[in-house]
Amino acid sequence: MTHIPDQILRAADQGALFAVNDSGGKDSAASGLAIKSFVDPSQILVLHATLGESEWPGALEQARTHAEHIGAPFMVVQAKKTFLEMVEHRFQTRPEVASWPSPAIRTCTSDLKSQPLKSAIKRYAKEHEYTTVVNVMGLRAEESQRRASKETCVLSERDTIKPKLYKNGHYERGREWLEYLPIHDLTTEVVFGTIADAGLAPHYAYSLGNERVSCVLCIMGCRSDLQNGARHNSSVYQKYAQLEERTGWTFSPSRKTLPELTGIPVESC
Repeated sequence: MTHIPDQILRAADQGALFAVNDSGGKDSAASGLAIKSFVDPSQILVLHATLGESEWPGALEQARTHAEHIGAPFMVVQAKKTFLEMVEHRFQTRPEVASWPSPAIRTCTSDLKSQPLKSAIKRYAKEHEYTTVVNVMGLRAEESQRRASKETCVLSERDTIKPKLYKNGHYERGREWLEYLPIHDLTTEVVFGTIADAGLAPHYAYSLGNERVSCVLCIMGCRSDLQNGARHNSSVYQKYAQLEERTGWTFSPSRKTLPELTGIPVESC
């Protein structure tokens, strides 16, 4: 069990909403289990931002299983555009710049996951009259230097709303918004052990050798993850490879094409 910040414990005691972002992956499962250990299930909401065909089959169902295991309600959200539509729009409007997202400019995460999730959480919090929200994410220090530098718990000034008292006497309650990383210091081995100890099974893509599970093909994914995604999701892979070929921009920040990285040729459209 990792150290729980006093600010988070107070939020739990005072009835805050704990919104667990669940991609269907191992870190999401471990995060939900960590929250369950000290928060009443009635204060937990598990959300999954579905990516349609771009996410691994079974990811949504896996996230639902995580929610059921901890006894929390489950919500599915979806952006108004798909990943491929986002890339296509970028190419049509600004063909001179890279069409695909990159590790430095992760519009796929912001537009397809973070923004739809936050919007849904804010609506839910307002409808259920929560004045404190704890946004839970399964980011871990072991994954990258950038994630290692993140604080475990921070107040989001952008999402926090101060209370207002109007001249007519009307009082509008504010909203405190905390960002919390409950498994930030856990290793991959401990994460898998936590899941097993809870009697849960991780998504099947891990048994294929994947390091990451969410998108079938991820810009952050290693070569073996891309190869697995291509082999086991052929139709999706072909759509990506064909769009890569048509735009002239590579999906991977390595500047190698998907066929070069996976060894699987692109079919003619």
